Amino acid sequence: MRLITKRITVMFFVISMIAMSFSGYIKKDESIINKITSTKYVEPKNVILMIGDGMGKAEVEACLYIEGATLDGKLAMQYLPNQGEVTTYSADSVITDSAAAGTALATGYKTKNGTLGMSPNLESIQNVLELASSLGKKTGIVTTKEIDDATPAAFTAHVNSRGSKEEIDTQQIANCPDVIFGGGLNNYTEARNKTEEELYNELATNNISLITTEEQMFKCKKGSGKIMGLFCKDNFFEPGLKPSLQNMTKTAISLLSNEEKGFFLMVEGGCIDTNGHLNDLYAQAKNTKDFDESVAIAMKYVSNHPDTILIVTADHETGGLIMRENPEDYSVPFYFTTNNHTETNVGIFAVGYGTEIFNGVIVNNTDVAKFIAKSMGIENFGDPKADSYSPSGSFGEGIYGINLPDAA
Repeated sequence: MRLITKRITVMFFVISMIAMSFSGYIKKDESIINKITSTKYVEPKNVILMIGDGMGKAEVEACLYIEGATLDGKLAMQYLPNQGEVTTYSADSVITDSAAAGTALATGYKTKNGTLGMSPNLESIQNVLELASSLGKKTGIVTTKEIDDATPAAFTAHVNSRGSKEEIDTQQIANCPDVIFGGGLNNYTEARNKTEEELYNELATNNISLITTEEQMFKCKKGSGKIMGLFCKDNFFEPGLKPSLQNMTKTAISLLSNEEKGFFLMVEGGCIDTNGHLNDLYAQAKNTKDFDESVAIAMKYVSNHPDTILIVTADHETGGLIMRENPEDYSVPFYFTTNNHTETNVGIFAVGYGTEIFNGVIVNNTDVAKFIAKSMGIENFGDPKADSYSPSGSFGEGIYGINLPDAA
């Protein structure tokens, strides 16, 4: 335990010193930091869930090291007051994929890798976005991947295979959130033998407006109906594609906010995972920084709306990123150990009414969905026996979690 504490101390010292030397970060905003930590939060009507796909704890620290701070010496998410860890295993594997992990975060149920919105027995399960909609809340999805990719699809579809893109697209059109922004225009057009004009007409028949440019997004008005933004053919992997995750997040919050019954919004930084698979540390750090700047935008909203919950987490870690021994001896003391997902716990950072339940503990990823549902007034959401799917039987213990080492 002492050795672990010493290594963590060295790691944070090195990262803090390097991060403070960067001059290109967003200037500190003490009003956000102070309000986030001092506001008295009230029973929520809004929930913002932000998922860094593939963003393990080491990826967070590497981002701070390489890209520098977002708010006054830290990443924005690191200022959220309630922080713990989340287990990520799926129903049939210690190492999850994004479909099973997304389903756990969305529904409170463990499922098999590759399955979306369904139990291991392939029964459809309600997710928190559908729950929010049933309660009269506005709903939204923002992603830097295709909107029918695993994580957004876990909140918008129910299929036994994440590869069933046409069925996912059909379900997303039939049950479209109020706002859905991302990539995947090819999947919605060429893969379905449709022109963009034909897609436009199909969506219009379902009372959905199709937009494909940042300019169109900025012109969107509240109360103008459902909006599907397909801003690139595939995903946002190539640098410089617009709109940015930051602008999509800001616009989505603006379109969904100030509703009488509130809203639910899921934001995914999807290309963190892509660059983890490629072992491209610098690109991964840039993706994480874009995600964190989007977290800062959400934090600003929460700081002025104490009836909002903000949860930042990941579906899994990608790349097996770790810090080297004696990090002070290296210019960049991080390296990848695999090009696949790993079983390591991921972080959770939260603020808002009741989120102290995540502070200093390890929870199951299914507990995130259960907590969100409970914040909407719904008890007994998700699988009460989710932990029974644990391959080793030694993981999290439900919503109250298990204490982290050295936790208060």
